[in-house]
Amino acid sequence: PLVWRMVMEVSVLAYVLVFAFFAAMEVTGMVPQEVRRAGLTFTALFSPYYGDEGIDFVRYHMRRTALVTVLHTSLPLFFCLGLHLVSPELKFPPWHYSNPSFLPFAWGLSGLVLACGVSVYCYWSRDGFKRHPLSLLLSRYGRLWSSVATSVNLEFRDMEKFLSSVSFHYHTHRHTH
Repeated sequence: PLVWRMVMEVSVLAYVLVFAFFAAMEVTGMVPQEVRRAGLTFTALFSPYYGDEGIDFVRYHMRRTALVTVLHTSLPLFFCLGLHLVSPELKFPPWHYSNPSFLPFAWGLSGLVLACGVSVYCYWSRDGFKRHPLSLLLSRYGRLWSSVATSVNLEFRDMEKFLSSVSFHYHTHRHTH
C-alpha cells in the first residue's frame, strides 16, 4: 500500500505540474515555438471558428476574446476532472478528512466559474457581438460600430500590404549595396 500511495502521489504531482505549465502558458500567451508548430494552442485549435484575421480583423478578435473567456473559466473544472481521473481515490486537500463536503464544493465552484464564462460569452456574442467590449469601444468613434470596424479592417489590410512591400523591398535590395 505504501508503494501504491507513493506512485499515486507522484502521478498527481506530475499531473499538477503539467496542468500548471499548460495553463500558465495559455493564460500568459508565452507559448514555446515547439508547441505552436505542433498546433497545440487554443488559437490553432479554434482557428476555424475565429475566421481569418487578415480579412475581418475586428470580428476575429471579438470571437477570440469571447472564446478565450470561456476557455480560461473552464480551467478549474478541467483541473478537477483531470485530478479525479489521475487519482479517483485521492483525498485532496488534506482537510478533506474533516470536511467531506469540500470536493462537491470544489466541483460546484468550478462549474459556477465556467457558467459565468459561458454567460459572458453569450452576452457578448448576442446580436452579432454588439455587446462585446470592443464593439462598445468602436461605437464611440462612429454611429455604427460595424462601420468603424470595417474601416479598421481596411486599415489593417493596408498595413499588411505595406509591411509586405517593405519586406519585399528590403529582401530584394539589401544584397545590391
